[in-house]
Amino acid sequence: MKFYYTGAFKGGDVQTEPGKSLGGYVSQSVIPNSFLGNIFSGVSRLTFERNIQDTKAVVLKNETGVDVKNINFYFNIPITSPFGFKVAFVQLAKDDCGDYMEKLPNSESLPYSGTFYEPFDQAHKINIGDLDKDAILGIWLQRYVKSNPGNTTCQQLYDNYKTGVTDNEVQETVQIILSWT
Repeated sequence: MKFYYTGAFKGGDVQTEPGKSLGGYVSQSVIPNSFLGNIFSGVSRLTFERNIQDTKAVVLKNETGVDVKNINFYFNIPITSPFGFKVAFVQLAKDDCGDYMEKLPNSESLPYSGTFYEPFDQAHKINIGDLDKDAILGIWLQRYVKSNPGNTTCQQLYDNYKTGVTDNEVQETVQIILSWT
């Protein structure tokens, strides 16, 4: 099973920029393993102040060489994360330029197609069914602000600056887990 970026000019073109993975044609560019956490842009104070949601489109392709049955999907999210994640699964359409899904104008938009679910751990996984050998499935991934971690107001930032307190950059890894029989 491999994930591919979307947003290619036509099906099968190279498109390696996570920020452009907003739907449209399926790219030939595989999302490198352990880089799924980088599909979303960095987070600023504005993200929290405006409660910005970020939506991206990727494609799952069954490259196992066999039909895969009973696929389960869920996220592994750090318990302290200020973000929640949702997912929607959609079938792709095809024209003479290749396989495609709905294309968003920007990452703050929401697709018309797909129902979003929140499979935030193994106990709340989603069964997405079967995926035949070489078949593909469109996936909308959405990150949203669940809680404000603090120190995001202008006054708090100014006070930190005056007292010499600096905010440390924080990185967290959110994993997508697939299991099947």
